[in-house]
Amino acid sequence: MSERNDAETDNESSAASTLPTSAGEEANVDTHSWYSVENASMPAAVYHLPIEDMNAHVAAYLTGEHAHTYADVHLPIEDANPNVDNYPPGLQQMELDLGKLNLSATGAQGIPLRIILLPKAEGVGISAHGRPTGSSEGPDNWMEANMKDAPEGATPSRVFAMSCDEEHVGCRVDHDGADFVIYFNPERNSVVLHNSGLWEIYVSRVTNGNAETPKIVMGFWGQIELDPGEWAMANSGGCLVEVKVLERTEWAVSHQAAKRQAECSENLPKKTRLLADLAADGAAHQTGVAEVASSGNALLGLNSGQAIHVGPRENGESTYYRLKRLDPVADGSASSIWKAEHSRFQGKLVAVKVLKPTGGLITLKDSAEDWMRKVGILSSIGNHFSLVQYLGADARFYSIYTEYIDARPLDQHVVGPDDDPQFRGNVLAAWRILNDMAAALSFIHPKGLTHGDIRPGTILYNPQRGAFLVGFGNGLRLEDPDQKIHSPWYTPPEFLQDPSLLDAPADMWALGVVMMWVVHRIRWPDRGPSWDLRDIHPPESFMAGFSLGAQRQMQLWLQLIQTAALTSGPEGGVIDDIVNALVKTRKDRIDAVALESRVIEAIEETPPRPT
Repeated sequence: MSERNDAETDNESSAASTLPTSAGEEANVDTHSWYSVENASMPAAVYHLPIEDMNAHVAAYLTGEHAHTYADVHLPIEDANPNVDNYPPGLQQMELDLGKLNLSATGAQGIPLRIILLPKAEGVGISAHGRPTGSSEGPDNWMEANMKDAPEGATPSRVFAMSCDEEHVGCRVDHDGADFVIYFNPERNSVVLHNSGLWEIYVSRVTNGNAETPKIVMGFWGQIELDPGEWAMANSGGCLVEVKVLERTEWAVSHQAAKRQAECSENLPKKTRLLADLAADGAAHQTGVAEVASSGNALLGLNSGQAIHVGPRENGESTYYRLKRLDPVADGSASSIWKAEHSRFQGKLVAVKVLKPTGGLITLKDSAEDWMRKVGILSSIGNHFSLVQYLGADARFYSIYTEYIDARPLDQHVVGPDDDPQFRGNVLAAWRILNDMAAALSFIHPKGLTHGDIRPGTILYNPQRGAFLVGFGNGLRLEDPDQKIHSPWYTPPEFLQDPSLLDAPADMWALGVVMMWVVHRIRWPDRGPSWDLRDIHPPESFMAGFSLGAQRQMQLWLQLIQTAALTSGPEGGVIDDIVNALVKTRKDRIDAVALESRVIEAIEETPPRPT
């Protein structure tokens, strides 16, 4: 163990006592800050390790200074004379070397395992981490395991074993203030440990049953990337878990012509014929037999015409599906969207949205939690004619599957110069958009749901099918400093006084601003002066200058909206009155149910005519 300086030793002397460490040895130990480690190669010896220096302490009990093969760590106690009976219940049987684990590499339903966790302290909680609609812990996560060289009849230990599945992005570990999540990486074989607790987490790679010098994960919100192999996680109370990270699954990819090639494969060499037959059949996870998805996120690596086969096919559609990429829809820094065919939804085109962990401001953890939030909202909304139907999602790729709508966002239905585009549509289109959006909001608001990001880019429009509200889960989160802010122009005036008022009335205001642009009463909002909404309510007092500047800019914009509400637009009449009701003060603003009724009544009384 590393030596401590004289000052540290002197400070301990008043609370230290002389205790045996091994035959003929003595050591000074602080009775209030020590741990005892049983030397597995010398069962009769108990080593008492002072831990004033945290790095030295962790290194001592993980690396095995006395050449022990593995160690059980006692919880801290006041008694200066511990013995083996002080072991927490059930801890003595947890002496496994995860590198020599006698556990099948196949998890539930034939899906290869991604991670195995062995609890090393009593009371450690381990659970699957996934979307709200999924189960918090799969029924087959806990398994019994032993080492390959364990004697016959040895009592197995319980380990937490997880495969990557469609619902869970990783697993969570918590114990007495320690709380961290291990996220599966959809782009690489590594995983990412994110510390959500208030205390530091110490991480060490384990080799041949012994841990190396620990790395320190930063405190709250720190994270570290873990490659495949064995790892140990500890806090100041001792080792919490040992973890075995396994490589991610590689999925088979077939081309458009694969089936035709397979039908003509009788005269091909055996290996080539096997490739063609496998691609046509859609079998998955046959590494080295079929072409596998390229490195990175497998869905982002697909080209048009290629199909990926996900999950073991022998279990049917409960675990397997085939996804064929068609035409691109949109591709940005945070996500990629494309049209596809999905084997679970025959006869229906699917829109595939894949979130991109890009590093920097958008980390793997952010993308995983963003995926969970979006899927949680979409899966709880239900079906409505003005909402794009949610079909499913897959945590292995951070992908979301929805009904494909042949429609473009309003900001692409424009004419005029780039610095002042105008909506390309007549009064009939305006009424259709207003009616469909009123119906969508009157459907979600009574459920306690809000959209939070209504703007021209989140309203799709097709002259034949109408308008559809998309982009759920993108609303402003002031507690998330890394969130990308789309636009501030659709934020209601009450936000200036209270940042928590981004709710149903805020959705109505945002729709009002959109409709004022649609009926040509204001210029294109997104080309005007901008400001960061977070600067309206900065957490630090020294940001007051930013606050005043942002508030002033927002007030000027709100004055423009109020002025526009006092003047009639080119269409005039009833539609202007209804739009004005959307941009009133919060107290007087119309709600979604009343808006839908008023729009329907207006259309029935005076059917709008094209101009």
